Amino acid sequence: WGVVDDVVMGGVSESRIEMKTSKAADGSEVVVGQFQGFVSEANRGGFASVRTAPFDDPLDVSDHTQFRLQVKGDGQRYKLIVRCNKKWDSVGFCYSFDTVKDQWIDVLIPFEKLRPVFRAKTLPDSDPNAKFEPSEIFALQMMLSKFEYDGALNPNFTPGPFTLEIASLSAVGISPRAVVQHRRRNKTSSSARDSVQPEFPRIIHIGSAGCTRVLRPSEFPDESKLPPAVKMNAMLGRIMEWKLSGEDSVRESALDHVIIRPCALTEEPLKGYSALRVGQGDTMTGKLSREDLATLAVDCVFSDSLVNKTIEVSEIPEDGQQSQTAVKSLDELVKSISETDSNLSKTRTFAEYPYIPK
Repeated sequence: WGVVDDVVMGGVSESRIEMKTSKAADGSEVVVGQFQGFVSEANRGGFASVRTAPFDDPLDVSDHTQFRLQVKGDGQRYKLIVRCNKKWDSVGFCYSFDTVKDQWIDVLIPFEKLRPVFRAKTLPDSDPNAKFEPSEIFALQMMLSKFEYDGALNPNFTPGPFTLEIASLSAVGISPRAVVQHRRRNKTSSSARDSVQPEFPRIIHIGSAGCTRVLRPSEFPDESKLPPAVKMNAMLGRIMEWKLSGEDSVRESALDHVIIRPCALTEEPLKGYSALRVGQGDTMTGKLSREDLATLAVDCVFSDSLVNKTIEVSEIPEDGQQSQTAVKSLDELVKSISETDSNLSKTRTFAEYPYIPK
């Protein structure tokens, strides 16, 4: 790492980065990179940064979907800058993040949120140099600047001394490319369970059927037909809305996941897959044995059928016409489930994505 401050354009700011021992959030000691110095606006300056020399061989993070920064700052807004070219004066892929004074925070930076910037101007999507190449990372940079992008000013900048402690910078999340390669490597495994590797984490999230319905009153005008928790949402601290918010947190994590929304849970014995039905869209009502839910959740760990999907599940109503006596496995039960969670930010109309109750 080397210093790149505004002295290159006549300013007088100064910075440095050093290895230090600091206190983690739990009180234990942790080694950090301490980026600190003094930013001055004199002589039309106003930024300080540290940057790696170009790597001889590029870093390849194409198996991942985002960066994760663990930092403790001073309340100011900093930038991470990533470069996909060996040239010193090249496009920087930038992400601005706010810190909380004297608190450790995790900053998740999806690759698609990186802004392509060249000489302080954002490149249009049509520019061939605007594409971030995660397999071609040649340099990293941390910056504190009075400037944001395209002439705008940093709203959380104060000239003077600054300190940012960096505990780690890593690439996280599993990209579709990595999943495909993983499945190809394991397609000859003797069983689905043999193909599950610990380097591909999976979250099985148990939510509730009906968690979106309080936000869709025009679609469900007959309140008497709503699940009790939906009718009592406000009385229960807006529980169903917070359940939806919890789901969205899982979706935003970039980890492979399955979200299961069971209907009313019972203490009845295991019925088996032939007695169950699944759907999407959060319109289902009914009941489900806790034992059937547990079986389904465990089987999701060892199946690719529902990766990054959300389903509702209940028993087939006693007066229902559906018959599926041949269904003996999770994969058979969910073969018609196709919609993934990847397009929710574009397709959801009843609430913003990710949803946070106001």
